[in-house]
Amino acid sequence: MTIREFIVYFQQQPGTKGPTVSSHTVYNRVNALRSFFGWLYRQGYTRENVLANMKQPKTTKIIIEPLTDEEIGSIFKVIKTYQHESARNIAMVALMLDTSLRIMEVAGLREDDLHLKEQYIKVMGKGAKERIIAFGSATLESLLHYGLAERPEPGDARVEVFFLNREGYHLTPDSIRSIFKRLSVASGSKRLHPHLVRHTYATMFLLNGGNVFLLQQNLGHTTLAMVQKYVHFASQTAAIQSQEFSPMDRLRSGGGSTSGNASRSTLQEAETVTPRYHGRERYRW
Repeated sequence: MTIREFIVYFQQQPGTKGPTVSSHTVYNRVNALRSFFGWLYRQGYTRENVLANMKQPKTTKIIIEPLTDEEIGSIFKVIKTYQHESARNIAMVALMLDTSLRIMEVAGLREDDLHLKEQYIKVMGKGAKERIIAFGSATLESLLHYGLAERPEPGDARVEVFFLNREGYHLTPDSIRSIFKRLSVASGSKRLHPHLVRHTYATMFLLNGGNVFLLQQNLGHTTLAMVQKYVHFASQTAAIQSQEFSPMDRLRSGGGSTSGNASRSTLQEAETVTPRYHGRERYRW
């Protein structure tokens, strides 16, 4: 079987979330094969790098929409009303929304990594790379409330992590996933999962005027190419939000920089071509 035959064969294998494996899974496997054959060549096991000119298969571009303000509000409402350890879970979700932490980073966050006075955390991310991320006042309040009033005593002197279970020991990544799964059901936001919180942070960071280079640092990505998807979606979202600057709507309401009479005259001329639709009566969703 040649490499190309293997790729075709692999593309037809059943996937975990669809009838076949995703294009991103195929891309990662091909990338691993290219790295392996490159290593064989550099170590002298092959006379040439046989996959050097092999093109990567295309991946499907899927836009992942961030959590809405309403969904976020519903999630926090559910935590306050129904969840055990509500102070811990509010602090944890707030910190994830405000800093883009991965599950492993949340589970491993130590007390010493929290710098509450200066409002930043130190995180040891992928590839043993440490980064510093700031957080806001609302997150600070939730961290202080949990840390000072609700956090249980550590189970023993070796426990250094900040977020603890009832027995005073660290939360595992699986236990954090379980928390999000319960939140997803209780809040009605079925698409909620920890990585979606990270997507939400990135998109909201850009929409609020954040710098793309700082976003790259906060996410812990090695290249700007890895944050381009967030830039693309934030640009689309900003374009949709620009409806409030519609010249036609301003003319209709008599606003804009021209006089009221000029606006009405221009609008009358425009409406001889463009029919007026009230609200969303024209559309049916």
